[in-house]
Amino acid sequence: AASGNPDFDSDNSSSQAYSLTITINQGDSIKLGGQNQTWDSGFGTSSFLEYRISPDFSGTFTAISLPYWKTEAGNDWWDTVLGGGSLTEIGASLTPGTYFLEIYQRAFRDPNTVYKNEAGQSGNNWEARIVVIPEPSSILLVISGLAGWFFLRRRR
Repeated sequence: AASGNPDFDSDNSSSQAYSLTITINQGDSIKLGGQNQTWDSGFGTSSFLEYRISPDFSGTFTAISLPYWKTEAGNDWWDTVLGGGSLTEIGASLTPGTYFLEIYQRAFRDPNTVYKNEAGQSGNNWEARIVVIPEPSSILLVISGLAGWFFLRRRR
């Protein structure tokens, strides 16, 4: 649904096609949440958002539980915020560089899967590129140090 938040789209035209690039300073974080809809599946259904951040599409996924929000028009709605949950902050520990955020949703009622956008499903996970830049104060320290070094070398 259209919202004020950045959305992923399905641009899978190449391995380097990312519809969303997020640039953050080192130490900053990204707030992650989501919404999922399932057919009214009855008591015991759970819904999750699974994500991973890596420089090379490797590693394990981390689950975020999507709380139940409402049933409308025969569908159960699960929503991080509207269901009473809170957004998950990710990315604060990343060092400068380029990373990839992969996301998929899953919902199930044990033992049968109700809905699943499988991890690694022919590369159809939602993906975004995250670019982490050095913290501005760190850049300033490097520039100051270089300027001092240059000044001292000229005085000799």
